[in-house]
Amino acid sequence: LSLIEKTDDDELITKTYNNLGNYFSDIQKWSLAQLNYQKSRNYPKIVLCMCKLEDYKGLEKLIDELPE
Repeated sequence: LSLIEKTDDDELITKTYNNLGNYFSDIQKWSLAQLNYQKSRNYPKIVLCMCKLEDYKGLEKLIDELPE
């Protein structure tokens, strides 16, 4: 993972974090999944994790961060 952060390939970085999010989601580690989805800016998956974690205040804050 430290190697991937040294690259300038934004698409590769995004895909890597998204894949990590998928892995943690598959094993129901929602906090770790959410962290990686945030790094990949995968908003639908972030919302899913927040719902699983019952983080409704976080969902309210996320609304302000969403791209138009």
